[in-house]
Amino acid sequence: MHEVSLVSEMIGLAESEVARAAAGGRVLRLKISVGPLSCASAEALRFAFELLASGTSVEGAELEIDEPPLVCHCQECGARSEAADAFAGCPACGASRVSLDGSRDVRLESIEVED
Repeated sequence: MHEVSLVSEMIGLAESEVARAAAGGRVLRLKISVGPLSCASAEALRFAFELLASGTSVEGAELEIDEPPLVCHCQECGARSEAADAFAGCPACGASRVSLDGSRDVRLESIEVED
C-alpha cells in the first residue's frame, strides 16, 4: 500500500510549509489532487491520513481529495470524453486507438491554517 508513504511525505511537506511560512495556527485542511493514472486509492489515502496524522500538526485536519477524471481522446472518431478506466475503448465508437489525458501525480494542492 504505497498510499502510506504518499501520506507520510504529504504530512512532512505540509509541516515544512507551515513552519516556513511561520504560520503558527493549527492546520485545518489539506487539499490534495489524485490523478486518475496515479494508482492511488482515495479510500486508502484517507485511512493512511487518519493513521499517520495523530501526534502531528495536521492531527484533526480535514483531508479534501480532488479526483479529476480520466479523459479519452479517440484517434478514430475524434471524440473527447471521460473514460471509465484506462483499458476501455472509446466511449463514443468503441475503437481501441485512444490516447488518455490524466495525471499520474498525487499532489498537495493547498494547506489551510487557522489564523
